[in-house]
Amino acid sequence: MFRYELGRQPANTKLSSNKTVRRIRVRGGNVKWRALRLDTGNFSWGSEAVTRKTRLLDVVYNASNNELVRTQTL
Repeated sequence: MFRYELGRQPANTKLSSNKTVRRIRVRGGNVKWRALRLDTGNFSWGSEAVTRKTRLLDVVYNASNNELVRTQTL
């Protein structure tokens, strides 16, 4: 396995008013930003051609796991 084939652990971004974003160094010395805590999201409604940045109030459903709802993971 080569280094560029390695993945990273999931961010597991939490719903919180305390915004936390971490800087990650990636291949080629470039930078990505990993969101650890957020309270906003960018949502698109394709049929209406509308995109809005909105504030998230609560996590009420997650198709993959109910534990993610309990821990307020986005």
